[in-house]
Amino acid sequence: MSIIPKKEKVVGTIVELYTMGPETQTYANGKKAIFSYRIDDKVYNSTNRIYVPLASRLGDQLAIYYEVGNPSKVFRKLLQSASDTK
Repeated sequence: MSIIPKKEKVVGTIVELYTMGPETQTYANGKKAIFSYRIDDKVYNSTNRIYVPLASRLGDQLAIYYEVGNPSKVFRKLLQSASDTK
C-alpha cells in the first residue's frame, strides 16, 4: 500500500509558461506552467511544471495543490488513495 502525501489547496499565479508545440497548434498541444504562491507569509515558486489550459497567460491565477512536506511541489488535482474514497 502506498502512502499519498498530504496536500493543501492554494491559489497560485503563473510566472512562467512553456508551450509544447507551436502556439497556433491547438490539436495535441499543451502548456505547462511554473507557479508562485504564498503559504504562511512565505512565497514559493514551484519546482515542477504542471499542465494548464491552453488559454492560460502569465499572471493568471489558478487553484493548485502543494505537498505539505515539500511545499515547492505542486499539482493541479488532488489525488485520493483508495481508502479515502470509502
